[in-house]
Amino acid sequence: MKLQVESEDISYRKVISKNADIEEIVEAVAGKYGKGAEEIYRAKKKPLLAKKIAVYLSKRLTGLTNKEIGDRFMISYSAVSKAAKDIERLMEENRGVKKSVEVLVSHFKG
Repeated sequence: MKLQVESEDISYRKVISKNADIEEIVEAVAGKYGKGAEEIYRAKKKPLLAKKIAVYLSKRLTGLTNKEIGDRFMISYSAVSKAAKDIERLMEENRGVKKSVEVLVSHFKG
């Protein structure tokens, strides 16, 4: 499996090799939005967009389950899925959100 993960021929190897750290993700999102990491974790209102982006990236870039992600962000496992879907929808509707997420994702690739 390691050879498959390292192979350039597998177009979805990022799905197999999820290795980003949730703390690094939250720090990157917090920095982008001028907030503290704890503010992102605990957000109930503003900066809710930043929190949703952090949840989305955690779901996409780590190997953590929805429950594990939810525990970190103090939300339910189903809220993790909802937040990720909200960001996917926003990325389709809003170029600014899409660009922000792409910039953050690029930070964790490579």
